[in-house]
Amino acid sequence: MPFKVIIMLMRLLRFPKSSSTSHSTPALLATVAMAMVLSGCTADSWFDPSVVGRWESTPAIAPIIDRIDVIEPAEKDFVQATSVTSSDLIPDIKAYTIGEADSLLIDIFALIDPGIPYVFQRVVNDTGFISIPQIGQVYVAGYTETEVQRIIADRLQPDILLDPLVSVIAQNKVQNRFSISGPRGAGLIDIPHPRFHLTDALAAYGSTPDSADYIYVIRQIPLDEVVIRGASRRPPVTPNLFDDDASDSASTSDEQEALDDLSPDVDLGELIDALTEPDENADLGRSTNANQDDQSDSEPAIQIPAPGEGGSGGGLGLDDAHAKWVYLDGNWVRVAIDPAQSKSIDQNASDDDLISGQDISKLVTQRVIRIPVKPLLEGVAAYNIIIRQNDIIRVPSPEVGLVYLQGEISRPGSFDLPITGRQTLIRAIAGAGGLAPLAIPERVDIIRLLPNNRQASVRVNLRAIMEMTEPDIYLKPGDVINIGTSWYAAPLAVIRNGFRTSYGFGFLLDRNFGNDVFGAPPSNSD
Repeated sequence: MPFKVIIMLMRLLRFPKSSSTSHSTPALLATVAMAMVLSGCTADSWFDPSVVGRWESTPAIAPIIDRIDVIEPAEKDFVQATSVTSSDLIPDIKAYTIGEADSLLIDIFALIDPGIPYVFQRVVNDTGFISIPQIGQVYVAGYTETEVQRIIADRLQPDILLDPLVSVIAQNKVQNRFSISGPRGAGLIDIPHPRFHLTDALAAYGSTPDSADYIYVIRQIPLDEVVIRGASRRPPVTPNLFDDDASDSASTSDEQEALDDLSPDVDLGELIDALTEPDENADLGRSTNANQDDQSDSEPAIQIPAPGEGGSGGGLGLDDAHAKWVYLDGNWVRVAIDPAQSKSIDQNASDDDLISGQDISKLVTQRVIRIPVKPLLEGVAAYNIIIRQNDIIRVPSPEVGLVYLQGEISRPGSFDLPITGRQTLIRAIAGAGGLAPLAIPERVDIIRLLPNNRQASVRVNLRAIMEMTEPDIYLKPGDVINIGTSWYAAPLAVIRNGFRTSYGFGFLLDRNFGNDVFGAPPSNSD
């Protein structure tokens, strides 16, 4: 340090002078003076330790760290993000599947009055049913519009209508939505068509994440039927909708047996209502479903092989208790996991809990797609992925909060973190006007908040950071920067102030001798 060199020089001059010392002292003083002159602006101030900088003509690069590892624990990655794959850019074009809370516009010709269409609207309830006049409850969840038309037509003929004409249109497609959260808040947005891209989603959200580095698209994939249909859902057994032989008979074998035993005293409407009520003992799923046949022809957007089929884990002999699905290199694969980590459920869960006694990893998994913002907004098509049903888009918000500067700083106080970009230690001190005259850059303490209601303090060397020999530090909300001083800072400030000089031009005018300007001095006359 330059001021330390001066202190060493002062100590050297206090030694007794010998013959050799007397000759070497002038030479030493001349060398020091020459060094001071030649150094010029490329060295810190000799008498002001608060002046910091690199002052080198050679460029230098230093990193900026986000975490101070000596006081902060490493952040755990709950889910590993993946890059965009080719399948993320291909639209998944298929018929819409009706679900709970969907609004259906139904048109049945001549249902009430002959020759007049009967148009009405129904909302699918939480159990997947709608109510149809003269028919009763009809289970429609999980079917397409065409399939629901066929189900209603089969229930109408031949007893109610001989050749029913049914039209079903899903108006409010609740299942065809995605959620997004970001600086402007959170909300649910409809997907109007299969070719709905990420830029379209941001435009519908009303904000572009200019300050964020990445956007995350989360896709949850159910692995168990109970996640899709719920714990208490018991859909009725449904006939093959496109079996011509089955269409000539009643909808199920149970209904056919009941119709065979029909007597004139039995009310046909009551019998139909009784036959169409949901069976509480039916197994989950449908025994014969044309929708399953249609889906088998088209590969879904995210395909998870069944256990033991496909993937790199299919031939490893992994059991369900020690394997899980992960998205690796563009494919869903089964990998082995630590048996100690396979039990990820809450041991205190009640017996009525949906996942009580089950491994959560067997119920649902997810894939997180990380998309860089800058190339996306600049028009790189490889990052403009297709948004699918139930996608979760997360736009990271900039860190909001205050940092506090105190001690030997020009303007101590609290300062807001910037909206765009991130605040570092150097920039925070510069924004507060720089160091005060008594500041010692080697004595800078950062007090940072930690989890579990704790805080920690660490000392950093601001001079080394400014000289690019140590990395700068990103500040976080709640950080306190305390600039310290030392015993020799005040004496050096006194010395600096003692060498201050002023120069200029001026003149002195005494009115006692300036009669030509002020006139003759007054006289005391009696």
